[in-house]
Amino acid sequence: MPGILQFDDELASVFLNKEDGPSRQQFTAAMMLGLLLSVEPGDHARTSGPPQTMAERKALEFASGLLMPNWAVLESLKSQPSLSIAERAKRFGVSMAAMEVCLGRQVTQEAKLLAAIGLSATGSATEDDAALQKLLDGYKAERFTGLPPDVVAFAAQRYQLIADTWAAVKLHRAFGLPELNGAIRLAATVEDVRDVLTEAKRLLLKGGWCRGKGFLALDAYGKRVAFAGERAYQFSVVGAIRRADVGDVGAGLVAEAVVAKLVGHHYKYLTEWNDKTTATFEEVLATFDQAIALATPAEQ
Repeated sequence: MPGILQFDDELASVFLNKEDGPSRQQFTAAMMLGLLLSVEPGDHARTSGPPQTMAERKALEFASGLLMPNWAVLESLKSQPSLSIAERAKRFGVSMAAMEVCLGRQVTQEAKLLAAIGLSATGSATEDDAALQKLLDGYKAERFTGLPPDVVAFAAQRYQLIADTWAAVKLHRAFGLPELNGAIRLAATVEDVRDVLTEAKRLLLKGGWCRGKGFLALDAYGKRVAFAGERAYQFSVVGAIRRADVGDVGAGLVAEAVVAKLVGHHYKYLTEWNDKTTATFEEVLATFDQAIALATPAEQ
């Protein structure tokens, strides 16, 4: 048995199998932490087989996200594309099996997006982009001039679908945000997301950052709360992002998800993190810098 968690209202203890290797012990410890955050007090064990309960599945996802956050894996793939799975697993302190699953999720999501418009992933971003551009060119409006209205309408719909898919592929490559799939019809580009993040950081630098439920001075709609003093001009992290998002293409939601990934939360709970975090203002600004860097092409 890889590990056991025992805890009550005052004390928590984790027991690891000393015969397991360091990477397995580390993953088990991360899973135990995930269980601690999601189950009732008592005795809980990690078995060697696949997770059997919803709590165990959530703990497994928590451990994977803690040890192999998407942004870090994507950054590793971009900066060191030639690393073997074994070498990359060693860098992250996980097993080869865990890294294979993590990398598989990255590849699978892009393959699904491309398959939706009849393409297969080649493994080369340049070749995939060329295939998407060629497919897009085939549905340009000028190619259908003079044809029946229903044909023109179909071509326009197909063009938009391909364009949206291309944008989604680029967002996935830049940020790796599988939890956004199906949430909204994203039309944002990576550049849109970078602009929102940059403007949100500017707002924070100008007005400051507020933490705690009593200090959400400017909400998502820019409405000022009845709060005296300089804190009345400050922003929460979510408030700054939503105030910066002046478009209607979903860039703000993606920006929230990127920041949430960097601080280890789901984008739906970013406000909760803002209210409870122990981060300093400098650390919050550094997180925005990291998010902006993810949205900035290397050649720039």
